[in-house]
Amino acid sequence: MEWETFICWTSIYAEALDKRVSARMRDVYSIRSGDRVRHIPVERTLFFETAVKPHHVILHSVDGWLDFIGRLNDIERRLDGSFIRTHRSYLVNRKKITEMDLRHNRIKVGDGVCLVSRKMKSVLLEKLDGGLV
Repeated sequence: MEWETFICWTSIYAEALDKRVSARMRDVYSIRSGDRVRHIPVERTLFFETAVKPHHVILHSVDGWLDFIGRLNDIERRLDGSFIRTHRSYLVNRKKITEMDLRHNRIKVGDGVCLVSRKMKSVLLEKLDGGLV
């Protein structure tokens, strides 16, 4: 094999691998806690909520919950549209919303209930096109 062909195939392989890794990293949310990093699959994540403890966020998933240091604004930017901010304290996986109670400003996500602020109610309905995803 010629050297130029080898370099070409190597760069094609590296580009494909990079795209695969990037796609896989979008499919997980990584949380650093001390010296440990946990990778939580996005499809198993129900919602994030602010904790009572300052600067802490609770991730709720189908497997349980996890408390970590973070900010909802940073998480919202990182998840880029797959989650909806329903309240200043909640960031919800739009695919996991199972029920909306607009009269009482609440939505059901898995077994949990999240608040919907009056301000975010119209935004939520717009993003969901008036119905559940």
